[in-house]
Amino acid sequence: MTSLLIEQCQVAPPPRGGADELTLPLTYFDHMWFGFGYIRRILFYKLPISKLDFVQTIIPTLKRSLSLSLKHYTPLASNIACPLNSSGYPELRYVTGDSVSITFTETDMDFNHLIGNHPRNAKDFYPFIPQSAQPKDADS
Repeated sequence: MTSLLIEQCQVAPPPRGGADELTLPLTYFDHMWFGFGYIRRILFYKLPISKLDFVQTIIPTLKRSLSLSLKHYTPLASNIACPLNSSGYPELRYVTGDSVSITFTETDMDFNHLIGNHPRNAKDFYPFIPQSAQPKDADS
């Protein structure tokens, strides 16, 4: 099995007028999810088009669509921050330039095996899981 990285990039919301930083306090219900760790979602698509069409047409459209969606749902591009100098409560903090990581990969692995409704070895999916970004200091 071989995997080929097509593109890995960061997608940010389009620039907006106004504040350079937005914060949103977390609620009690948000705190319940802290113990679950990162969500690493893998989506598989079988596209009946050439790789060139995919790279030149589909990827730019997906990135533009994601960017416009983030304009309306900015907290999805934000980071969880635990300020040391204020209330000390975690909050979602968006600073201009924050973004979402997206990775496009192709493989020669059997597509029907990957998407099938049967038990599979979890190791088959490891090559498709993008690496998570390192935590940032809340005050930087």
